[in-house]
Amino acid sequence: MSMLSYPVHYDVFGPEDPGRDSTVDTILAALTGENPWDYDYAQLREVQLAAFNERLRRQCERIPMLAQRVDQLGIDEVASFEDAVPLLFAPSVYKSYPEAFVSKGRWPQLLRWLDGLSAERMVDQVNVEGVSDIDDFIDRLRAKGHRVVTTSGTGGKSSLMPESETDIERAAEIALRTYGTMWGVQSGSDHPFFYTGHRISPYRGATVRDAVEKAFCPSGVVTLFEEKLSVREVGETAALNKALANGTASPSDIARLRESQERARARADAAIDRFVTAMAEVGDEEPVYMWGQPFVFHLALKRARERGLTIRFHPDSSIITPGGLKNNQVSDNAAFIRELKEFYPKRMTTGYGSADMHSMYWECSQGRWHAPPTSMLVLTDDSGELLLNPAEGIAEGVFATFDFSPLRRWGGLVSTDWVTADFSRCPCGLASPSLLSVRRHEPGSGASDKLNCQGRIEMYIRGVVDDPADSPGPAREPQL
Repeated sequence: MSMLSYPVHYDVFGPEDPGRDSTVDTILAALTGENPWDYDYAQLREVQLAAFNERLRRQCERIPMLAQRVDQLGIDEVASFEDAVPLLFAPSVYKSYPEAFVSKGRWPQLLRWLDGLSAERMVDQVNVEGVSDIDDFIDRLRAKGHRVVTTSGTGGKSSLMPESETDIERAAEIALRTYGTMWGVQSGSDHPFFYTGHRISPYRGATVRDAVEKAFCPSGVVTLFEEKLSVREVGETAALNKALANGTASPSDIARLRESQERARARADAAIDRFVTAMAEVGDEEPVYMWGQPFVFHLALKRARERGLTIRFHPDSSIITPGGLKNNQVSDNAAFIRELKEFYPKRMTTGYGSADMHSMYWECSQGRWHAPPTSMLVLTDDSGELLLNPAEGIAEGVFATFDFSPLRRWGGLVSTDWVTADFSRCPCGLASPSLLSVRRHEPGSGASDKLNCQGRIEMYIRGVVDDPADSPGPAREPQL
């Protein structure tokens, strides 16, 4: 499989400070090579450590919360990956603001909190007077050039991650090279594309959709939802579901949740119908490219069968279902996977990434996900404090990383994923570390407070998803 040449669309990995010798520039330049995922890991580790220290020195001067962390630990330079672990932010850091900042409309306080996580000041630039809700708050920031990427938690709080326009374009270019290669599509073409998310939202998927449209599909990507995603609505629905689950929901809460579910049912019915109709209209005369959550694609195939629609795909068509199912429930794992593979194009791949990071792990011919050079792959113990990386061989632990691409925020983060990684050469021939499996993990509890992309979309299609009574329990991570 040949890698798409850089740049696919955004030329954003040149020297950050022209004329200055920089190991970070060396790391970023590796993304512009013929195959960014083909490198000698043992050699790269030393370069990554030097680049980490360079980023640390620069961002300590710019990000108040990072500077505070460095002062607390007394660490201003690291000599090993183990030394770097305490400087990686916890997964909850980007939603560590009090809930009252949003629920009571304390937007100046929320702005100051976000400013503390950003490498560029916002407090004096953004007027939050009269902000109506969290969506309006995000729009005010964007109007002044301060982008915010969000994710949502089951407790109803959104993670708010500051980014610059360059950060958005860097994440998009990485996605274009990764996905474009996995699809086998060239830039400048115009093929039908389908995406199971929203056309407009502050989530990472919408920025990738925009980039895909510019590079591969100028006539327009077909999205599941045409309306703008409401962060406020997702948060409120999540909070109501949590209250119902723990027994604290009042009668009025239950009534509001039922109303929300009915709205979701109507919205989802129309969206799924439009989605499968568009699939049927394409026919099998040209390749079709798709990406999104596997359970949504499963709903689409079920709806097509219910309506008696004939959907055939050109043999060069390709589908990417990133992330698998995590810990979401399906009643019959084997049947679920078999139906997807029978209905959709034979070229079905996954890949690994998240809204928290720009770096994207590319799926090789062996079904493994290879770490790009810009991701300092770190495995920690259950506490997220002890390094578990071996010099070579297979190990498992909590996935953590330092991502060298972001400029507006600190790139170090411990995730809520438990992974199995191989630090030896892959059977495919690549020497870069690779992930063999991923599952959702939360220390000390049976569920994660992190609502992944699939869970967020599920809130929008709540009325269409099978009755939970049909699902006996968490399923083993399917290998698509």
